[in-house]
Amino acid sequence: DAVPVWAEPEYDDDFGFASASATNLCEALAGCSRAPAAVLAVSPNYYGVCAGVRELASCCHSRGVPLLVDEAHGSHFAFHRGFPPTSLSQGADLVVQSTHKTLSAMTQASMLHVSGPRVCSDRVTRSLQILQSSSPSYVLMSSLDAARAHASEASDYHHDGEGDRPAGAGEQTFSRTIYASLEAKDEISRVPRLRVLRGEGVDPLRLTVGVSGLGQTGFEVSRQLEEEYGVVPELATQASVVFIVTLGTASADLKLLVRALREVAGQSDGPGRGPPWSQPSGLVLPSCGTQAMSPRQAFFAGHARVETSTAVGRVAAEIVCPYPPGIPILYPGEKISEEALEFLLAFKREGGYVSGCSDATLDTLLVVE
Repeated sequence: DAVPVWAEPEYDDDFGFASASATNLCEALAGCSRAPAAVLAVSPNYYGVCAGVRELASCCHSRGVPLLVDEAHGSHFAFHRGFPPTSLSQGADLVVQSTHKTLSAMTQASMLHVSGPRVCSDRVTRSLQILQSSSPSYVLMSSLDAARAHASEASDYHHDGEGDRPAGAGEQTFSRTIYASLEAKDEISRVPRLRVLRGEGVDPLRLTVGVSGLGQTGFEVSRQLEEEYGVVPELATQASVVFIVTLGTASADLKLLVRALREVAGQSDGPGRGPPWSQPSGLVLPSCGTQAMSPRQAFFAGHARVETSTAVGRVAAEIVCPYPPGIPILYPGEKISEEALEFLLAFKREGGYVSGCSDATLDTLLVVE
């Protein structure tokens, strides 16, 4: 059975999210009694923050362990020098990208990249043949190629290199898109009581705005933006709202976003800088629980549905994942703690969304008999 070893992520209390910590992952790897089959990390996260993939790859490879990276939100990184470096360029062995998220491919269209000798590409192909349909969608595959061509046309390598064709006056390029996004970040950062996530390793096209200074949650601000201005955030958390800027984003879209945030902030009578996201009602992410059996054993075992109030001490048979930050609080095979249940119920009351579980109300949980 595959037995997972978990590494604690890093938390950003100001903006309310978690991200992969190369240091913690390396420590978890060093603590393994035997070399694991692979290390899996997410970079960038939904908020555009990248992990230290180069450090992590070095740590893994020194122990002969391949590094797998979920780069779902970084499929555009290879097309401009202004983006963070790709995971492949930093030594990752297997990288999956959701090309439909940040490029122009159709929904579900993704790419899997293999690099180096540590992962056998033939074995990957055989595994995919077991899991995938024998009748793939050529529409989706064609959209992947079209998205690649579209991104290549918009890349700085295509337009900025010596002898390359210059961009047309009305043509959208990554250079122009990055400039427009950074300009919007500058304007929003000047709005009192709003904060904009910036820094090294942050995707310039991911716009994360901290709103705790307004005395409102990100959920409340998100609803106001959508209902009053027709601006739909990509994601809302207790402390922030997140927007994705792409090649399809028009300057008018960003101007509307800036105006809407400025007016929402102006209508707020909240305090200067609100409390961190993790403590609006004393919420603190619980620590990793005790693993009673492997996820596979829990999956194939007999299951029973019990009232959540009686589930403490039982073994979880399903994933229960608050979103955001998208980190499972319970997973199959884990012993259910009182701390975990208290967090999940409080998170639901605060307006958060809980995914993975079969009962979205959290009135009941699926446990191992």
